[in-house]
Amino acid sequence: MNASILIKIIVGLAIIALIFTNKIVPYLRDKLFMNVSKSGYLTTILVITVVSVFGVAFNRYQNNERKYAAEDNEKAKKERLIVKAFEISQNELKKQLKSPSTAKFATEFDEESKYKINDDESVIIRSYVDAQNSFGATVRTHFKCTVDKDGNVNDLTTW
Repeated sequence: MNASILIKIIVGLAIIALIFTNKIVPYLRDKLFMNVSKSGYLTTILVITVVSVFGVAFNRYQNNERKYAAEDNEKAKKERLIVKAFEISQNELKKQLKSPSTAKFATEFDEESKYKINDDESVIIRSYVDAQNSFGATVRTHFKCTVDKDGNVNDLTTW
């Protein structure tokens, strides 16, 4: 049940209990043989209401914390997957470069870098690298590949 509705119900019941104080206190004394004063009854109703409302609010807080923690874990997992896929693709592409030590790769945050996480946790990457060719000129090479969840690079194409 929604926490705000539950709190409204608790407060509503407390108000009803307070409205009927003049009928409930004599009933408790006469029928149930409880020695309760009006001030004791009011204090009891107030304490029960406050504890109940705080209990519901705390429970809602804990549920939200669990929900956000799960969302954060999922987000962190995706970020790690993307970073790992970019690193693997860069290492594989370096094997094809004439001068891999001069390579400057775009990051996953670069405007021209694109990626997509598939349902099977493979990542399709489209990005670029600036590196020197065999004549010493720096050339931009675009590439596209798929990195599967085991870290294997498939379909590496450059242009």
